Amino acid sequence: MKPRRFLPAATILGITGCAILLGFAFKDPAVKTPVKKVTVMVRHLEYQNFSATYDLELRKKVYIHDTHYWLILKDFTGDFFMDPKTREITSRSSSLRNPGAKITLGHMDKPVYTQWFFKEEESRHEIKAPGFIITVVRVEQP
Repeated sequence: MKPRRFLPAATILGITGCAILLGFAFKDPAVKTPVKKVTVMVRHLEYQNFSATYDLELRKKVYIHDTHYWLILKDFTGDFFMDPKTREITSRSSSLRNPGAKITLGHMDKPVYTQWFFKEEESRHEIKAPGFIITVVRVEQP
């Protein structure tokens, strides 16, 4: 019977370490795009004359006038990209090619609606429960 041959631990760790380093070297890191504020327009489905704009800053709560509803800009990416396999959100560059803003609408102390909003597509989100239409109208960088 032949004796088993084992690789020394240093060789195994060296091979593993190289593989990990190569993985980091070739993985495209997420690019953060600085944002000063995202301006949204809020309109009401039932009351056509109601519309107001709100400037949202990252992680700061802004109340919609005369209501218990609020908005928060949770996240922002300047060049929105979603990996089709993992559904992970990243930014392909630091420029504003396809800006995406993750915004949460809440009522009292509970979030009601969280979604990614896009400026380029003039995406409009109709939220039936409170009857709001929310649209991103402007993105301002520092």
